[in-house]
Amino acid sequence: MKAKEDAFEYLEKLIIQLLGMICSRPSPHSVLEVQDRIQKLFPPPIDEWVIDVASTALKQGKRKLVFPVEKIHPLLKEALQHKVDQNVTYYICVVLEYIANDMLQHVVLKYVKLSRHGEFSTQDIRAAMCYDKVFCDLFKLADTFSVTEEVDEPAARNSLTYSEVVEDYMQWERQYLRDLQMLLKVFREQLADKLEQENEDLELVFQSLEDIAELTVSLISQLEDVTEMTDINQTPLVGVCFLETAENWEFEVYDRYSEAFDYECRRMLEELLCRPDIEVTVSTAGHGFVEAVKFYFPKLLLEPFYHCRQYFDYISVSFANYDISTRMSGKGNKEVAVQKFSEMKSLVEGFDDALGQSYFNEFMLEDNFQKLGSGRKPSERHAYLFDAFICLCKPNYRRTSVVTGGTQFDYRLKEYFHLTKVEVRDKEDTEEWKNMFEIIPRSQPPVILAARSYEEKSNWMGALVMLTTKSMLDRILDRILSDEEKKHPLKLPPVEKYKFAVKDCDDNIIFDKDNGNHFLIKGATLLKLIERLTHHQYFDPNFINTFLTTYRSFCSPHEFLRLLMDRFDIPDPEFPQDESESIHTREMMKRFRKEYRRHVKLRVLNVMKQWVLHHFYDFERLPTLQADLEYFLDNTDDSKRSIFESVKKCLRKAVENSNSEQERMYPAVKSPPPIEYHIRCPMSEWNILTLHPIEIARQLTLLEFDYYRTVKPSELVGSVWTKKNKEELSPNLLKMIKHTTNVTRWFERTIVDAENIDERVAIVSRILEIMIVMLELNNFNGVLAVVSAMGSASVHRLSLTQGVSNVLLTNLRSVLIRNTLGYVPLKLKSALEEAQDLQNDHYKRYQEKLRSINPPCVPFFGMYLTNILHIEEGNLDFLPNTDLINFGKRRKVAEITSEIRQFQYSHYCFSVEPKIREFIEKLQPFSPDMSENEISDYLYNKSQEIEPRGVKQVTKFGRKWPDLNLKSPGIKPRHLPGKSHPGPLLPFSSTSSSQFSLHTSSSRMTLDSELDCVLNNHTPAKTLTPSSNPSATSPQDFSFDHSVFAPVLIGHHPVSSASPQDTFSIHSHFPSGILSPSNSNPPPLPPRRIHGSLSDSASPRGVNDEPPPPLPPRRVSPRTPNPPLPRRNSSSTSSEFGQSLSPSVNVPPPICERLTSNGPLTNHHSEFLFPSGAPKLPPKSTKPVSSIGQN
Repeated sequence: MKAKEDAFEYLEKLIIQLLGMICSRPSPHSVLEVQDRIQKLFPPPIDEWVIDVASTALKQGKRKLVFPVEKIHPLLKEALQHKVDQNVTYYICVVLEYIANDMLQHVVLKYVKLSRHGEFSTQDIRAAMCYDKVFCDLFKLADTFSVTEEVDEPAARNSLTYSEVVEDYMQWERQYLRDLQMLLKVFREQLADKLEQENEDLELVFQSLEDIAELTVSLISQLEDVTEMTDINQTPLVGVCFLETAENWEFEVYDRYSEAFDYECRRMLEELLCRPDIEVTVSTAGHGFVEAVKFYFPKLLLEPFYHCRQYFDYISVSFANYDISTRMSGKGNKEVAVQKFSEMKSLVEGFDDALGQSYFNEFMLEDNFQKLGSGRKPSERHAYLFDAFICLCKPNYRRTSVVTGGTQFDYRLKEYFHLTKVEVRDKEDTEEWKNMFEIIPRSQPPVILAARSYEEKSNWMGALVMLTTKSMLDRILDRILSDEEKKHPLKLPPVEKYKFAVKDCDDNIIFDKDNGNHFLIKGATLLKLIERLTHHQYFDPNFINTFLTTYRSFCSPHEFLRLLMDRFDIPDPEFPQDESESIHTREMMKRFRKEYRRHVKLRVLNVMKQWVLHHFYDFERLPTLQADLEYFLDNTDDSKRSIFESVKKCLRKAVENSNSEQERMYPAVKSPPPIEYHIRCPMSEWNILTLHPIEIARQLTLLEFDYYRTVKPSELVGSVWTKKNKEELSPNLLKMIKHTTNVTRWFERTIVDAENIDERVAIVSRILEIMIVMLELNNFNGVLAVVSAMGSASVHRLSLTQGVSNVLLTNLRSVLIRNTLGYVPLKLKSALEEAQDLQNDHYKRYQEKLRSINPPCVPFFGMYLTNILHIEEGNLDFLPNTDLINFGKRRKVAEITSEIRQFQYSHYCFSVEPKIREFIEKLQPFSPDMSENEISDYLYNKSQEIEPRGVKQVTKFGRKWPDLNLKSPGIKPRHLPGKSHPGPLLPFSSTSSSQFSLHTSSSRMTLDSELDCVLNNHTPAKTLTPSSNPSATSPQDFSFDHSVFAPVLIGHHPVSSASPQDTFSIHSHFPSGILSPSNSNPPPLPPRRIHGSLSDSASPRGVNDEPPPPLPPRRVSPRTPNPPLPRRNSSSTSSEFGQSLSPSVNVPPPICERLTSNGPLTNHHSEFLFPSGAPKLPPKSTKPVSSIGQN
């Protein structure tokens, strides 16, 4: 149960108000004066109880209080302006603490528990105290609280689940037990002497009630056992409790009770309670007790009959396999009260929302009475009784008269009373009027009502007395139960026979408080931890989870199981020989079995069940551990065999699950998307450029998630992955670490092994595309592996590669893709920077993103390992200067492991591609024999080889894969563009290469088009769709001509002379001073090869013998207009197309103008097309630039 901050503030306000009432002038100077003030202020019987508790505490030597006496004493002296005795301050503090405890325990918590709220606020406190007559009288709450104040109610539901019905039933059963205790402890104790002397038949009634109370306690215990042994996400099946009880014929006690409390007994009791001497006897019990005995007591005696019948109602409901529409318990009366409230607003004149619907939570009775007055003619009253209000209405006999306008009502509201402000008394019959009772308000004249029969009067008096005296009777019952606990304390076995019976002290357990004022174990011995784990009073699932996660750091599994079995074997407490048969001893043994042994055994079995369910890997690693547990479950003799069967069932299920492979299951509403392919080739030729980047990211994510979800908490606690036997203790974690390292090194080596600049840029771009897809899939482990590879020394130093990539994405876009509207530049680099930001500020961005996403997810394990290592190294295993286990340290580690586990249960909706999975699993970028230093040296030396230190230009290398198409297929699923990756995709269907080119080039103006324009070498690609023998095509027919980014062909060459090496190279787009050796003349532009024109027999170096045309100057004369571009779908021939773009000495080369809604951009937009930071091509006559930095 939790409390909001405003609730504590309101309670503090009430306590300060009570302190002011006690210390008001004339302020008390002695304890006797304080007692006298309490007797005047506090209503009975709480005044006597408060004085008794405070006097006892003062006599027993000032026991330690929760209230800070040492702080209150100087404040009290300062406020009263005179010397205050220390005993007076202590006495007042005891009184305040008693009232605060009574408000929380007996009023607020009961109200909140009945309302099924998880926490209580100021509104709950105000509402609960308004229904308590004692506090209404003490704080004058009925006078200060507005009746218009509303209490928020949860929204009504049309149906209830099985679990909610079980919860309602258990609440109803506990309230029934309390009513039985009210009969046995309160009424029987007050009437015992007198009634036993008058008639022995009533004693048989009370004996039957004792049997019913025992049955109810047993039934509640079984229900609690079943619900406690049920997991949070499962439904508690409580039917077995009824079955076992019925099979043992235990419900026969109701039959015996019906025989004892028959009609003759009820008539005799009615006559007995009406005798004047009985009224005099019970009047000494307290204020209002006479009416309670006379009217409320007989009604309680009838409750077992109604309760037994309602068992059949619950059983009939349980046969239905659907949610029921109404509650079986009294909470359904709330709906009836709301309906009655609405009905009264339409029937009763003067009855409206101003009365406050919050006081009409349960409708009780409705009937007609005669109101009697001195010297007045009796008048008729129609009465409505709710749980907090009684309304008296006068019939409106003139409602049939013709009235212009307005609503016609059946009644007029004459009187209404808050039940906490009235007293109800019985009136003796007279010759003229019979069946009378009196309602006495505090500040108004009394109202005398006469019923039509004694049965009606009895029903109304029983309900009114119950409502007005319930709080007083509940306090009497609580006090009696508390006195019994003190009289029969819980006695435990001797420490010599039961090592878990040692009392708590600073030498064996130390507590700490968290932010919510909850007591947490800071340090304790192993025995105390086991005791708290299976405590008979406290049940903390979080503590159980923390212990089962971390216990291996201070205890072995075999030792833990042995301690649990020792905890389960509880001997009887020892008593003196002469007291072994006494009633006192029997009562103490009864309490020991009911409150200690039963609960401890249940908690031990529950811990074993949680151990098997959530940490079965302990039993997998240690077969003898499972054998020991099975032997204990099979050979322990205990009456609760059903609980043992529950644990054994979980054990069998865990064994079956561990022996069978769990298949990947997909939600019914989704289907995994089809596999994405890029280039068909033998598996031995696979590399990062042949596989589709989307599928690499998916398969990497699936594999890493499989590794991630198999990591157990035991592999993390105690930093066991760093120990010598780490292969045994953390096999799954090490497998994931090894995989992540291999993937990172594979990225690094693939980059540095690509000597050719074109291939290297393509590989870097492809890796970043894989990273983007993994980021969309929430695979942070894979994303940060890419970040690690890109940030390594061997890759990070490749400034020319990064510079080329920057130029490709900035400067050359103005040449190749100037027609893109609204394009976002530097998308790949921005994605990398975004990914790099995740690890900044100690992974602050990463943690924020992790909290904002929805599973499935593969978190980055490195951060968790770092945090756990810091906790393990920065905190001692034992508290300083003690032998107490530092459990606070284990709790911090458990918090991290719980965060890890919460992402292990949501799977990805993707299909495993076995060959790609095998390719990734077998990644071995370096020989296992190589050391870390050797790997680092190789990568760095290779990096220096492809880009030597201080180089001013790119070193030329031949292509490693000359026939490989460097064009990226993009990172949008080709079969369903626009959809996110985890969602279902359309069935896979083959598309032609031209359709795919059109889709990737024309439909998406994204980074795919940027890189395709630059990296495409127009070689025949090995695509998914088998193609026939290549045939010669015209330039306007190949796929690139369908794009708005159609490349400009300079020169006119025969198609047959093209070769594989005549690619659209990066070198052809840079000034000679940047990417080529220093020459006085710019390098010739290589010829453009037309797609599909290359034959298999062509020489790789076969080029046209004619010299290429010279490159014209960059700048264009403002008087010379640019030649128009051909239409994209133009029907012009190849020769016409070539002639239109053929350069001349006096004509500058064409520029791909950016199209706008108003036509192409002209030269005055050159600042936008050519950013100031981008390098510019120099005129033909200028000298080449010697270094990049000079640009």
